Amino acid sequence: MWERGPSRSLRPDRPRVSLARALSKLGYGSRTQALDWIEEGRVRVNGLVETNGARRVDPAKDRVEVEGRGGNSGMTRVRVFRSSPFA
Repeated sequence: MWERGPSRSLRPDRPRVSLARALSKLGYGSRTQALDWIEEGRVRVNGLVETNGARRVDPAKDRVEVEGRGGNSGMTRVRVFRSSPFA
């Protein structure tokens, strides 16, 4: 009988995601925005301009830049704590 191998999404040797998803996870914007940037040629992967939104990348290994900004540089996470008298 034919045995089925592990699911692709569970294989540790294939942690690659689409370029648009990687940009979204890095905090640049939505996947739709990322696809527009990719088609406009504003995205580089490992120093080369990428115009294929279906390209698979490994965010941990590949250097992804949008208009020269690499990783999630320039993005800061802010937490706002609020005090309420009705706690």
